[in-house]
Amino acid sequence: MDEKIGIIAGKGKLPELIIEELIKRNKEVYSVILKGFGDPELSDISFKSAIFKIGDVGKILKFFKDNNIKELIMAGKVEHINVFRDFSPDLKAFSLLRKLKSKNTLSIYSIISDFLKSNDMKLIEYDFLLKEHIPHRGFSVGKISKGMKNEINQAFTIAKKIAELDIGQAIAFKDGIVVGVEAIEGTDEMIKRVGRYVKEFFVVKVSNPYQSMSFDMPVVGTDTLKNIKRSGGVGLVVEGGKTIMLDFDKCMEYSKKQKMFMVAL
Repeated sequence: MDEKIGIIAGKGKLPELIIEELIKRNKEVYSVILKGFGDPELSDISFKSAIFKIGDVGKILKFFKDNNIKELIMAGKVEHINVFRDFSPDLKAFSLLRKLKSKNTLSIYSIISDFLKSNDMKLIEYDFLLKEHIPHRGFSVGKISKGMKNEINQAFTIAKKIAELDIGQAIAFKDGIVVGVEAIEGTDEMIKRVGRYVKEFFVVKVSNPYQSMSFDMPVVGTDTLKNIKRSGGVGLVVEGGKTIMLDFDKCMEYSKKQKMFMVAL
């Protein structure tokens, strides 16, 4: 890893967590904060920063080139629905869009990766920075009956198949039935939608099987658990070794207090 690292920061706590871990390793962090998504206060902990709209690809590229950045991390939520609403591409962004054969995750990652390589940059994986925040397979909190274990296994298998089709990373499940599937609205909105119709469901969040650890890793946290609880859900299942759990200790504390279960498969 270079001494200077660039980060493109979207919503949530993940960019801040990554920047803090990089600083601990004595790295200079150059942050592009996506306007309307990333937290402007990230500039306070970055070596250097700038705020650009998501479509300002030319300006973003120039910022990193001017600061001689070769390695980049992309982290934080950028909800697809907001991209479709608010995306105003500059000429470079427009040229990238024209190359897209599909707007699925794999195609977008491939285009971004190839574009960076052509500009002497590359996306790097960041999971090694967050080992304490990634639950291992077999991790479990709360009481789970034998019947519920069977349901969890069934739901996990279905969630992986749906992710493989690049429909979404999360589903809601109850009594052997899929009661919700994440789509363009994102996991949090899917949970709220399910809660309007069904109670005592659980949520499964998995990775796309074609996914790189440098792009769009599944992320959950206390906000996810609180959302599930408010919506009438009872638990959360994640993919072990491939899911970032923000505020890991607080997640365990909250799930125990609310008598919810958490499992990593």
